[in-house]
Amino acid sequence: TSDDIMAESWELSIHQDGFSVVDSGKYKGQSLKEYLENNNVLGNRNELNIMIKYIDTKDSTSVQVHPNDEYALKVEKQLGKTELWYIMDALEGSYVFYGVNKEITTAELKERIKNNTILEVLNKVETKKGDSFLLEAGTIHAIGPGNLICEIQQNSNLTYRLYDYNRYDKYGNLRELHIDKAMEVVKTNPNIRIKPNVIDSNYQKLCSCKYFEVDYYMVDDKMFLTAEDDFQIINFLDGKGFIEKLEYKKGDTFFVPANYGAYKIIGRCEFLKTTSNY
Repeated sequence: TSDDIMAESWELSIHQDGFSVVDSGKYKGQSLKEYLENNNVLGNRNELNIMIKYIDTKDSTSVQVHPNDEYALKVEKQLGKTELWYIMDALEGSYVFYGVNKEITTAELKERIKNNTILEVLNKVETKKGDSFLLEAGTIHAIGPGNLICEIQQNSNLTYRLYDYNRYDKYGNLRELHIDKAMEVVKTNPNIRIKPNVIDSNYQKLCSCKYFEVDYYMVDDKMFLTAEDDFQIINFLDGKGFIEKLEYKKGDTFFVPANYGAYKIIGRCEFLKTTSNY
């Protein structure tokens, strides 16, 4: 999807709001949902509870928050959302808002939304290529202009907007906010940002949380990986070459079935590997 604020591509999704489609190989043209239903490829997992997006921001996104599973299942009858941002590229001066910059009450938050000063209490962080941010459910956040982001998240499309710069939708109405629900789930203390575990110059463990693990790799020529009991998702951030017999380029996403065994990535590239933890 695309609008004046951002372009968004759902690279890997079986969510009812947008199915991904298999782009190559034996199952080309099938929806990802259909492929998973008809093939035993999830290993130890009962379902695909991960969604992956690319987000390219032209303007600032709304200030928003996602609920946790407990609240979301009770109130919305769907999962909550914890997510990871990986900055694929960023223009000079680009930034994100990541949590609050001081302890704050929900009463003050609501007042600041009314008088358009909420940005003053948000934690503004300048971004550069290679940065990553784990946003646990309840974390206030927004993406500033000039960021290209790979977003790895729970399989949920549930968002509560707190503030949207008084912007209008295509019908001329102020865009909807969800302040009451947001106040029930928002974290009012500053976040502690978890830095990646840098193993070496070609390998970083970006995130290991309740829902997923994400690793970063840089390949100079070729690399061998193995998919055993769990499926893997590969997002190519840069480069070109082959994964097994399939050609890849920057931006491509591949699903590697559980129990596939050893596979080879050939070519100079950077990629993320995601596995599920639930």
